Amino acid sequence: MLLKMKAAFIYGNADFYKDKQGKIYSGGTVTKQVWERYLKHFEKIVAVGRFMGNPPKEKKLTNITMENVEIKLIPSTNGIKSIISNSSHIRKICRSVLSNVEFAIIRLPSVTGIIACHEANKLGKPYLVEIVGCIKDALWYHGSLRGKIASLPMFLLNKHFIKKAPSALYVTQDFLQGRYPSSGLSIGCSDVTIESFNESILEYRKNKIEKMNTNTTIKLGLIGSLNVNYKGHKTAIRALSLINRKVNVELHLLGSGDKRRWIKFARKLGVEEKVVFHGVLPSGRPVLEWMDELDIYIMPSLTEGLPRALVEAMSRALPVIGANTGGIPELLELENLHSPKDHKELAKKIFDLITSKKILIVSSERNFNYSKRYCIEKLNYKRNEFMLDLMNQNNLKFKD
Repeated sequence: MLLKMKAAFIYGNADFYKDKQGKIYSGGTVTKQVWERYLKHFEKIVAVGRFMGNPPKEKKLTNITMENVEIKLIPSTNGIKSIISNSSHIRKICRSVLSNVEFAIIRLPSVTGIIACHEANKLGKPYLVEIVGCIKDALWYHGSLRGKIASLPMFLLNKHFIKKAPSALYVTQDFLQGRYPSSGLSIGCSDVTIESFNESILEYRKNKIEKMNTNTTIKLGLIGSLNVNYKGHKTAIRALSLINRKVNVELHLLGSGDKRRWIKFARKLGVEEKVVFHGVLPSGRPVLEWMDELDIYIMPSLTEGLPRALVEAMSRALPVIGANTGGIPELLELENLHSPKDHKELAKKIFDLITSKKILIVSSERNFNYSKRYCIEKLNYKRNEFMLDLMNQNNLKFKD
C-alpha cells in the first residue's frame, strides 16, 4: 500500500556520480531496486549519498536517475580530516532533508548515518535503520593503523544509535543482531535478491562437473575490491600456491582497485600466471555469466554482512567455500567453512572438492536449493509485511 508522503533514504557510503546532463550514477552500493523497494510505500524518496565527481570512463556505473527520487549530494567522509571539515555541512543537509519528509530509512554503518540518526532523534522523526555490515571488523581489517584506531569508537557509536533506533532491518538472521542489538521493532531480511531460479542452471553445473578430468584447469573465483585487505585476497593466493602443486588451478578475481600489489604477491609465491584479473563488470547478468565459467567460488573474507556475491554464486549452483566470519556461516554448511586467514585449511577444502565429483555435485545441489530462500518474491513479501507493521506503529496513514 502507498503512503501519501515522502521518505528519506540516507547512506553515507553510497557513491554517486553526476554527469553534465544532471543524471546520477551509482558505483553499485545503491541501485534502482532499492528505490523501487520503498516507492511501494511512499510517493517520493529523497536520497542522500556522497558525491564522487563526474562519472569516470573506466568505471562501469549504473544510472539510478528515476522519477519520484530526488538525490541530495554530500561531501565524502573518507578519513578523519574530511569528517571534521564536512560534518557540519552534512548535518545541515540531513536536518533539512529530515525536516521535509515524514519518514526516514538510514543505512548503517556510515558516519553520515550516525549524523542522520542523531538529527532524526532531535526532530522526533520516525525512522528505520538498515544494518548492512559490521564497522568494527571492516575498519580493523582494512589494512591501516587509522582503521584499527577508529574501529572501536565507530563500533560503539553505531551500536548506540542502532540500540536507540525505533526500528531496525538487518541483512543477516543472527550475526549483526548479536553485534548490534535493537530495542525497537526489528527484522532479519537480506537485501540480496535473486530474480529467477531456472532448473537448467543446476543441470548446466552438473554437466560441467561431469566433464571435469585430470586435464581440466579448475577455475576458482573471488569478488571483492582489490584495495582492501578484508576480502581475503592474500589468503586466496596463498591457498592457490599450495593447490597448484597438485592440480592445475587458476584464481579469477573480479573487483575494482589497484592490482599491482597482488601481482607482486602472486609472483613472490610463483603463481603470477595463475591469477587472472577481470576488472569490474556491471551488476546482474554480466556477473552471473562470469560465475557460470567458474568451477568453485571462494570467499575467504575477514568480515562480511550477508554477502551478495556468495548468494549469487549459490544461485548459479556453484560449490562454495568461505571463511567462518560474519554472515557467511548463515549460508554455508560447516564442512564448507575454513578459519579466517588459514590458507592451508582453505587449500585442503578446495582440494577435497576438486578430487570428488560426487561432493561437487552434492554441494552444487545444496547451494542452488538453499539460495531459493533469497527469491525476490519471498523477500519482498517479508519486507513489505514488516513495513506495514512499521507504518501502523508510527500511525502513518495509507493513501486511499
